[in-house]
Amino acid sequence: MIVSLLMMSQLPDRRRKDVGPLAQHLAAGFRYVVGHRIILILTSLVAISAFLSMPYNTLMPVVADDILRESAGNWWRSCATASMH
Repeated sequence: MIVSLLMMSQLPDRRRKDVGPLAQHLAAGFRYVVGHRIILILTSLVAISAFLSMPYNTLMPVVADDILRESAGNWWRSCATASMH
């Protein structure tokens, strides 16, 4: 691994000279997504699922503490170990 890191230090410099305005790049990316139907659908699905799961991820610890009380610790441990398998 150390040899690989040392070899990477000898790579040529590939910095961009002129990047251009950020708003122009964002607009071009937006036009690309809107112009390709599959990418638009997939991006929309990811955005909707992220938006709808936000309240669940935010409120679940509160629900676990208020409703489960003593067993909340056991429930969180079982979730953590289930995700490891």
